[in-house]
Amino acid sequence: MAKSELAEARSHMAEGRWPEAIRALTAAAGGEGPDSREALLLLSQVFRRLGRPEQAVQALEMILSRDPSDAEAKFQLANIASEMGAGDGAERLYRELLQAVPDSLPVRNNLANLLRGLHRPEEALQVMDAAMGQGRDSADAMSTYGLCAMECGDLDGARQAFERALRLDPGHGQARANLGELLLLTGEIAAGLAELEAARRQLDSPAQVDVNLAYARFLEGEYRAGWEAFESRFDAAAPTERPPRPFTQRRWRGEKVAGAVLVWGEQGVGDEIVFASMIPDAMRRAERIVLECEPRLAPLFARSFPAVDVVPRSDPPAPRLQAPDIAAQIPLASLGGIFRNRREDFPADTAGTAAGAYLHADPDLRRGLRARYRQLGEGPLVGLSWRSVNARAGPAKSMALTDLSELLAVRPATFVNLQYGDVETEVADLRQRTGIRIIQDSAVDQMRDMDAFAAQVAALDLVITVSNTAAHVAGALGRPTWAMVPAGPGLRWYWGRSGVACPWYGSLRLYRQPMPGRWHGLLAEMTAAFRDWQPPSVDD
Repeated sequence: MAKSELAEARSHMAEGRWPEAIRALTAAAGGEGPDSREALLLLSQVFRRLGRPEQAVQALEMILSRDPSDAEAKFQLANIASEMGAGDGAERLYRELLQAVPDSLPVRNNLANLLRGLHRPEEALQVMDAAMGQGRDSADAMSTYGLCAMECGDLDGARQAFERALRLDPGHGQARANLGELLLLTGEIAAGLAELEAARRQLDSPAQVDVNLAYARFLEGEYRAGWEAFESRFDAAAPTERPPRPFTQRRWRGEKVAGAVLVWGEQGVGDEIVFASMIPDAMRRAERIVLECEPRLAPLFARSFPAVDVVPRSDPPAPRLQAPDIAAQIPLASLGGIFRNRREDFPADTAGTAAGAYLHADPDLRRGLRARYRQLGEGPLVGLSWRSVNARAGPAKSMALTDLSELLAVRPATFVNLQYGDVETEVADLRQRTGIRIIQDSAVDQMRDMDAFAAQVAALDLVITVSNTAAHVAGALGRPTWAMVPAGPGLRWYWGRSGVACPWYGSLRLYRQPMPGRWHGLLAEMTAAFRDWQPPSVDD
């Protein structure tokens, strides 16, 4: 009986008749033996396809209740747990499977991708290293190995892995997309774009390829094409992309609107600051703007855009965001496709000036911080930040504090720490070695209070920073800022491919790494500039 019900279920599945398939599989699963197990496996697949993961889990757990060692059921359960964001549970199941079947490439491949998503690329690389004996004949394994190597900074190893994957399977679209991304990171733009375009034709869901194409277009200053490709970001099943917010109002296209337009932030803090530069443009088109943003940014945005109704992001969204006066909605970054399609569309077009500044710090807090810092040292007030904790690009964007020793010693100044995280040991070590003191203000914590951090940055005469949140805050405030921009994997799209000026922030002066990992020449250039730099005239 179960065999006929299984055959009937497969027929329904082939035709997309899912309710009928579920009924037949449920009946077949009620028996015993291999047919019942097969029915439960198929039932879990159907529920997974229909977006009902809890019921898919129940079917697999029924198999495991009968046979706790069933590797296929455990593997599928781990995959579902990974998709649902239950990383700890998925990792435990994958590692249990590896103890039983250490040579399983699918298990190693999926565990490595899970660890990558958990920002543990070194562990992911170890998992794949153990499989490379047989994995060298698997395009899937070589593609995953290449991703792990790339995220660990081994660009040569990553390239070799992607190229081997494509020799094994020239139609492996994901390996080709990965190679294209790597070529973009190493500056081989034409070759990278060619690989990405080819990957688009090979992949059924090329959304992440489109996102990488968008970044490449932005780097080259091709903004219109970049924004068009960037609209695929919400389809990208990647840990760097956030899901869309659940707003049902129609999409705003930039037309004049009688009523409010809801603009909602979607990226990290730095990106929300970048894209907030377009809020004034949106205000000229809409009767009112309602802005949902990262909660830490809400006080700063509310002060900077007093005519905007600023709402901290929450889940579920605040009731204000469903009010009947909201006529349309748009993701914050998508404003670029309306207002930033040409280089001439950017207001911040003069390097080293405050042109385009759009954020405003608390004036009283700024004055208080400036007065206090001036009492603690001599010379101009200079803020320092030298590290990024971005899981993927952070290592390439970061340096050691001691790398700045020569620059800091070239002239008298009062240095203020803008670096988030625990840096007390680094700061103490620098002072012991060089005698250079860096003020650490425990009253300001940018991870909790972005408004106070903005006031701290606004209190300074100059900010010297790597590519991180400090650069965005300083640029948006119009503070004189020297940003140290990495080459290769650490290069972010908003800095562009070349030049000293940043279109998004007029007060930034970009110092660029000549090669990935090589800070020396950049620091020598910056040291010479700092020796001759004249502080601006500031009203305390």
